[in-house]
Order: sequence, then structure tokens, then C-alpha cells
Amino acid sequence: MKKNKKLWEFLNLSSNFNSENIYDAYKKIKLKTKNVKLAYKVLHDPFYADIYKNHLDIDFLTNAGFIVDKLKIDGKDIYNLNFLSTPFGKILDNINSRKKNVVLLSTGGFDPIHAGHLNMMESAKLELERKGYNVVGGYFSLSHDDYVKTKPYVSNNIYERIYNAREVVKDSSWLMIDPWESLYAKTYLNFTDVILRLKNYLNKHLNLKIEVAYVFGADNAKFMYCFKNKGIGVCLNRSGFEKEFEETKLALENERCLFIENKKELTKLSSRLFRQNNLKIKPMANSIGSYVIRNEGLFPLMNYLKITNKNKLLKLQNWFFKKIINLFKNTFKNLKISSVDLNKQLELVKKSLDGKKSISLDTYFQGTNNLEISRLFEISDYQNSYVQLIARPGCKKLENQVENIRPSNYVLVDDDSVSGKTINSVLNILPKDVVITDKLMLTSIINERIFDVVDLRDFIVGSLKGGLIVRYGSNSIARVPYVLPYVCLKTRANIDVEKEKNFSIKIWKLNLKLFKKLGKEATLKLADKYFIKLMESIGFNENTPMATICCWHLKRLK
Repeated sequence: MKKNKKLWEFLNLSSNFNSENIYDAYKKIKLKTKNVKLAYKVLHDPFYADIYKNHLDIDFLTNAGFIVDKLKIDGKDIYNLNFLSTPFGKILDNINSRKKNVVLLSTGGFDPIHAGHLNMMESAKLELERKGYNVVGGYFSLSHDDYVKTKPYVSNNIYERIYNAREVVKDSSWLMIDPWESLYAKTYLNFTDVILRLKNYLNKHLNLKIEVAYVFGADNAKFMYCFKNKGIGVCLNRSGFEKEFEETKLALENERCLFIENKKELTKLSSRLFRQNNLKIKPMANSIGSYVIRNEGLFPLMNYLKITNKNKLLKLQNWFFKKIINLFKNTFKNLKISSVDLNKQLELVKKSLDGKKSISLDTYFQGTNNLEISRLFEISDYQNSYVQLIARPGCKKLENQVENIRPSNYVLVDDDSVSGKTINSVLNILPKDVVITDKLMLTSIINERIFDVVDLRDFIVGSLKGGLIVRYGSNSIARVPYVLPYVCLKTRANIDVEKEKNFSIKIWKLNLKLFKKLGKEATLKLADKYFIKLMESIGFNENTPMATICCWHLKRLK
């Protein structure tokens, strides 16, 4: 670097530049030298640009955590704010419009997350609440494999690390795992990029002003220089790093830079100690029985009869079904992949009822009474359990449906039951004079041991009554296909964690081929209206071809 030449001068800017305009300045430079690229990397980041202005020292930046990432400088949209990969359901339950809402964020390898990490976040939460903030959520953002694999002792890949981390925080009322940095960023990034992206993402999708407080240990005490004039940093003392902690505290302590002594013995714990003692969660393997796929025929695709004939649509549906069967066979090589035809299933259930009155919970089976009921999940979250039971989107409220059921004895009919939780919840809302004498599962007609059951429609993007029902705002409900980033395939379809992303990419590709075969007239307006609402919220309109929507998701998944 030319002696005494400032970074902004490489971009032909003055010292009062704005970080938001750095990319435009970079584009104008014809010869993209190493120094020009470095200038962009530093100055486009408002945190590190601020440090550089104050110290004019690259080494000082490095000590404050700055790394030169491998991300190509090809545009401003590196954060993919419309790509709904970060969960925020727990935040919705903790918002207080009268207080300063803040979320906590910590980044790292987290192989595994342990009690010391949890204590760190709890201590930071207490300190911020003491200062008048309302802590609405907290995120562990697991670092990219490209970065973590350079570290010793890290043994698990990102899929295992995310799974283990989700298991740790699944019952927390406020802690979540953010997979964006590790699964969807193209390479490793500065922690400040993760902060900026999370803040912009939450403010965009929750339509609220939420600050992000970055939480870290004293082994990285100099990170605090990033927060001297902007953001919020919370540094916790740690055994062996007391000197760094005290020196940085003396230099920087203010309302943005919070230092917590944190004398608890838990601060001595490290991920390395947990790994050495094998204190980590392992995914459970279970490969007994048949994986059953229910084929609903043309029911989920009926809207496309507006643009094509029945015979062509039926051929396309059969083609898609065969492709899905093959994909499952390749994914579950030790399992038998079976299918069940919906119409045959309904006929056999009618015979089994033998004229008895029934209450149906299934989407397609029409009983004496039908309870249009659904489980509501959080979008892009672990989805190991549902938030609540709700009326199926577009149907009457549950209490109104229940009122219409006349006193009598009934057989309760559902498609399948794994834990029995849903059925037990339904039994609790039925009046005492509505007596359930028996339960009949549509899967009971399958005369073999079942590993899992899924519906074909759930893997067709935008299909009628297809996909998982999720909450994506305080009063917003959507239907999303069984693919990343919207659905956790481990919990919802028993897909192994290491196969989730590749499986999702293949599902999106299959849908892309399907919609290309249907033609440009297969637009968003023909999809389920609760899928349409979600797509419109992230920038598409009803005239967008479904193939375009598939391409957009594929680009970000890859």
C-alpha cells in the first residue's frame, strides 16, 4: 500500500464518505487492485470504517476481528433480506412497543453449544434489561464451515452443529439458531456483516425497530472497538482473559459498550472441554419400516386446469410423482418407499366406518362432521413442535366449527398420528356430549410397519392446501412447501440433517421443471392463496411465473 495513502483515496473518495455509497464508488474504478478491493471490504462496513477513520491502521482492524472474506464483490444484495432463512417466531411473543426492543446475537463455531454459552446470553439479557431494554430474542449464529474447518478440535460439520444447537435451545422462550451465516452465505463473513444483516432482516419483516446487541467473551475483548460509536456490544469476562477484559473496559466502557464481570464458574467451560468429554447430542438413527407417500392425484393442482387440459396435467402429475418416489429411494436407501392412492384410501375408510358417524380431521375425507383444523408452526424454524392448533386457513373459527357438531357417538378420522398430541388436543375442545368411541387413521389401511408418512402435495410449490402452515408475522399465516429455507425437513419429514439442503435443492429443481412444462401461464396467481401472500410479502406479484420463483430460491440455496 502506498505510504500514507488512505483507503478511501483508493476509491477516489474524501474522508467524509458514506459506507452505503462505497459499492458505487468501487464500480467506477477500472483497475481493481488488491488495495482497491481491501478499501471496499473495510469501508463498506460501517463498524470497521469507523475504526479505520479513528486509527488509520489495518493491524488495529485485524485485532478488532476484521477478516478479508472471500465473497465476490458483485453487488449490494449480499444479505438476501427477502430470503426467509432466519426464524423470528419467539420474538413475536416478546415484543413490547413501549420499550427499546433488542435481540442478542453471538457468533462462533459452537461445537457444541454448552452451559457456558447459555449463561453468557442469560447474563447479557439481565444486564440489558437492567438498563431498560426489552430483550425480545437471542440468536446463536454458527460460523461458516469455510472458517470453522481451519480451527482445531472442531469435528462436526455445519449440519450436525446446527442440529445439535437447535436441540439445546428448542425449549427456550427466547433463544434461537440463525442458520443464514452458515448455510446460505457463500463464504465466511465478518461478524459485523451478521449483525447488519440480522438487524435489517428483522426490521424489514417485523416492521419494527429492533436493535442487535452483539455478545462475546473476553478472549475477543478488542471486538468492542466496533461498538465505540454505533451498535451495542456486550463483553463478558472469562477466566484467563481478565487482563484483556480490564484494559478494553478502561478504554471503551460507555452506554454502547457493556462489560460484565460474570464470575460464575460456568465461564471456565469451553466447547473444547465438552468435545473431549463427548458431551454432545447425536442425531438418532431409525430406519425401520416403510416410508409412505400419499398421492392425492390432481386435487392439489386443480387450479392449473385453467391453463391446460386434464390429460396433460395428469401426465405431469404422474411424472412428478415418479420423480419424488425416486428421490426418496435415493435418500432412504435402507427403507422401502411405498405409496398410497388417496381415492383408494378414502374408499377403504368409508367401508371401515360401516355407516358409523364420524368427525374428520383429514383435508380430503368428508365425515359426518369435519373439523377443519391445522397445526401452526413457526416459519424457517426447527419446527419440532407446533405453536398452537388453529382453524385451517380460510375456514371458520374452531369454536364455531365445534358448536355445529351435534351430541352423539362418533369415530374420529385423521390421516395419521405420530405422537397423538393433535388428537388429544382435539378431544379436549369437544363438548362432553360429543363422544369419541373409536379413532381411525387413514394410514391404518397400510398393512405394513410405517417409518413415516408424507403427502405428495407438500412437496409441490404453491399447491392447493399443500405444505406446512406457518406464522410469518404477528397476524400473518402462510402455506410453505416442505423445503428449505421454510421447513425443517429433519423434524417434518425425517430427512437426515446432512441431506436436508441437497434434498431441498432437488425438490426446487423438480418444481422448476414441472412449471416449465406447464408454461409461462403457470403464474403465482394460480397457487394457493396462502402461498401467494407470502411470496407477495417478499417481492413477487401474482403475474410472476412459478418457474421464476423456483429459480430465485434455487439461486439462494446454492
